[in-house]
Amino acid sequence: MTILAKKTLSPLISAKQLTCIREERLLFETLSVDIFAGDIVQIEGANGSGKTSLLRILSGLSQPYEGKVYFQQRTLKIAVNNSSKIFCTWVT
Repeated sequence: MTILAKKTLSPLISAKQLTCIREERLLFETLSVDIFAGDIVQIEGANGSGKTSLLRILSGLSQPYEGKVYFQQRTLKIAVNNSSKIFCTWVT
């Protein structure tokens, strides 16, 4: 007898309904993505289309205009201390 168990994994990084606006210009809206450990991700687009902005948001270096980013199912928050250094915190 062989029993196959379904492996359920949670995304390492999850973005829900992201919108990014830079200098009054809409770069992307309602973007959602789940990235699992071991995934290879390629981001393509024309110059100025928001590739770097998306990576900054996913890594916690920038805040989205709308939407949320989760790291291991915890909300990623951006915080700036008095010396203007950026650091990320997770809300449980």
